[in-house]
Amino acid sequence: MQAPASAVQQLQAFKALPKFEPDEMYTGAWPAEVRPVLNSVLNQSADEFLAIATSGPTQERYQQALATGLDKIDGDELDTEDRERVAVQYQNLMDIVGLQSSNGLLNKFMYGAVLGSILSGSQDAQTNSTQSSPSK
Repeated sequence: MQAPASAVQQLQAFKALPKFEPDEMYTGAWPAEVRPVLNSVLNQSADEFLAIATSGPTQERYQQALATGLDKIDGDELDTEDRERVAVQYQNLMDIVGLQSSNGLLNKFMYGAVLGSILSGSQDAQTNSTQSSPSK
């Protein structure tokens, strides 16, 4: 796997963006004190993705970095909108480096281990039967 040429620049730009502040479609992570914590975790993951992108990137290494970042966030402590925002931010990181699949990690984060595994399994089965690109 090779990272896109623009990955380094895009990862650095990603780190500069506020990820959990209110905008026109999102009310912002609540309580507000959690915003810098979530930003920090995402920025640490961006740093890990950056290190991987510049030193022999593989799907497995990116997925391990994704798992490490998600493990630092207690999804049960976040409301659904904030969990979705976390997942979207990780999808953004995946898109930057060209990672096609989280291998079910985002589903497990969003929906819990049991339901996330079921959803990931059904998406994998659907992907295999339709020969489409893997879901994130």
